[in-house]
Amino acid sequence: MAGLTRVPAPRSPFDGRWAAIGGLLVVVVVALAVEPWGSTRAPAAPTPSPYRPPTTASPAADIGPRVALRPYRPESFGPPPREADWSIRTSTARVTALPSVGLAEPTDIASGPVVDIGPAEDLDVIVISGPPGASLDTIRLWRFDDVGRPERLDLARLAPPWPDTPAWAIGLRAPGAAPGQVAGWQPGLYRLDMLVEPVGTIRMVMLSARADRDGGDDVARLPGDADRVPIDAFGPSILRRLPGAANLWTVGEILTGWARPPAAGDCRVAQIWQARGPESGCWPVPIGPASALGVNLPGGKRVTAIELAQVDPLPGPIPLRSQIGVGGRPGVAALEAPEDGLADGIYRMKVALGGGGVEHWYVEVGPNGRQAAAINAFVTSAQR
Repeated sequence: MAGLTRVPAPRSPFDGRWAAIGGLLVVVVVALAVEPWGSTRAPAAPTPSPYRPPTTASPAADIGPRVALRPYRPESFGPPPREADWSIRTSTARVTALPSVGLAEPTDIASGPVVDIGPAEDLDVIVISGPPGASLDTIRLWRFDDVGRPERLDLARLAPPWPDTPAWAIGLRAPGAAPGQVAGWQPGLYRLDMLVEPVGTIRMVMLSARADRDGGDDVARLPGDADRVPIDAFGPSILRRLPGAANLWTVGEILTGWARPPAAGDCRVAQIWQARGPESGCWPVPIGPASALGVNLPGGKRVTAIELAQVDPLPGPIPLRSQIGVGGRPGVAALEAPEDGLADGIYRMKVALGGGGVEHWYVEVGPNGRQAAAINAFVTSAQR
């Protein structure tokens, strides 16, 4: 018996090297059953941007009548003006003097009577002309809706029809339009604001575009525009996600924060317009629609009061509900926006500090915020 050895049984295909391969196959099959690689499982639903871009709407949604595109025809404005006074011209040869623009008053705003610029269906590009040596640094155009809320329009600045004359051609920018094409105007009341250099004053002119001659006065929309929609109520708990370095914030459907120092003093409107970027102390932060906005000041600072005032185009305080010491943090304060959001314009946030002292921040609701929305249409829930 001592010389006997054990006779091995027939070799199983799962022994040794084959056992490892077979085991691996079992793991792969199980893994594929649990979570297929390259899974088509729908990811977590994206969180809409606080800007609520029009891309969220169904392509088949009825967005109302689309405004027609108009070509810029410099030859339609005729020969250069002979007079040296300020005036405004349309492509239908309408010429209107603007004496208030040339006033020597140092104040920012000067306004004459409402200027009739003709039927809206005839309006495309307008040309502003002025005296030799004058310059328009910034031009802004607002339209007031039926309840008087201003909306700042996105302007396309075009080459003037006369190269050797102080003149500035502007039209309404249309998304996706070819160069040299602009959108038509809607009937209604407008305000044209101009930063006149070298004196550095702002001049304002009220413009009236009459309803179309065929009697139609529907408010036309640009392609892709969507109606304003109410914004969800502000939940203070979301501020726990705010980075410590973000001392200025807004909440729409996501939280957005900026590391932005307070403004360099109480800025005039002309100074705000002249601010070209964040490095300027009077630069306003462009924001989209928000249900709340506020500050998140570093440790050692305590907010005792916070308020908001519009500085452009309709100056005046904005009565908003405020919260001080949100979440038990003395440096955090919030202002809750109206249900339909803040109207387009520039706002000054005034923050009073414990122990004395007041700091200002400026924010702007308008085309810049809406353009940012077109880029940042969605964020995933993981980024929230």
